[in-house]
Amino acid sequence: VAVASWYLWWERRQITCGIKVQSPEKSAMEIGMRLKDWIEKLSLTERLIVMGPAPCVLEKIRGEYRFNLIVKNKLDEKGHNIILSFLRKVILPNDIKMIVDVDPMDIL
Repeated sequence: VAVASWYLWWERRQITCGIKVQSPEKSAMEIGMRLKDWIEKLSLTERLIVMGPAPCVLEKIRGEYRFNLIVKNKLDEKGHNIILSFLRKVILPNDIKMIVDVDPMDIL
C-alpha cells in the first residue's frame, strides 16, 4: 500500500495593504475537503483514503506553519495518476508551498 504524504507549508505573513491572509488551518482544511470531494465523485473512497489535514508534530519551523495531509493509496499507479490530476487543477496562493512525498520514511 503506497502512502503519499503532503506537507503543506505556510509562510508567516502579516496583513499588509489591507489584504487579509487566510489562516493556515483554513487553507489546509479547504485543500483536504476538495481532495475528499474529488475522490468521492470518482467513487473511490475505499481505495483512496484521505487522512487529515493535521498539524505536523513540529508544527512551526522558521516561522512557517506545517500540516500533513496523508493519502492511503490502494490503487498503486492508477491512484498516483488520480492524485496527480487533482494536483494539476489546484491553484495555490503564493504563500503556500506544497511538498508531495510518496512513501515517506517519516512524517515529522
